[in-house]
Amino acid sequence: IRLNPDKSSSVDSDNRRLEKARSERDQALAIYNNAKREEDKMRQVIENSFLDNFSTFKYTFLNYANSFFGETHEVGLSLPFNEESAIDTLMIKFRLDGKDRDDSYMLSESQRIFTDLAFRFSVLTTFHDRSFFICETPDSTLDMFHEEKAVKTFETYINKGNSLILTANARKSSL
Repeated sequence: IRLNPDKSSSVDSDNRRLEKARSERDQALAIYNNAKREEDKMRQVIENSFLDNFSTFKYTFLNYANSFFGETHEVGLSLPFNEESAIDTLMIKFRLDGKDRDDSYMLSESQRIFTDLAFRFSVLTTFHDRSFFICETPDSTLDMFHEEKAVKTFETYINKGNSLILTANARKSSL
């Protein structure tokens, strides 16, 4: 057993291990940077595809939303990114009457129903031909004024060649 190893061979061994670790770090960093560049390219392709299809979807959504909410309300829809920024945590930003509505608690129950239905109808009519939708008792929380708007919007959806099954409460209702 050697108690005093040769210091020069120990230093050489440490230098070789350190150099190997630096080389491995540089290789890992190069792989990471390459993967990051590929991710950025993919994100750009997705964003461009989103932008290409979003304008049609937005137009359809705004038509349905305005039909549900009425022309007295200001409805807006936008993507949460632009050319200079990355995608935010939300896929789509919804505005109603000049306020971002990024959580359901920021909408009344009727507004939640109308927003949800406008979104669903927009997806169905933008990305599918002759779609089919089942809607269960939308009148359960709507007053007569809002029911009339819903009926008008449902008629618009049906008149575009789509099918709708609608259940309603057994009361005097325009639905």
